[in-house]
Amino acid sequence: MVENSGRYRGYPMRTWDGNNYRGGFSDHFPSYIVVLKPVNH
Repeated sequence: MVENSGRYRGYPMRTWDGNNYRGGFSDHFPSYIVVLKPVNH
């Protein structure tokens, strides 16, 4: 999921680099959020 070498080392492996298809995952890291709601008894 991360570029291991080259100019973009440490960045997410991109699907596209200009007009070149690279077969990566995305141009950003995935993120998520957990929302909790208290249960009143």
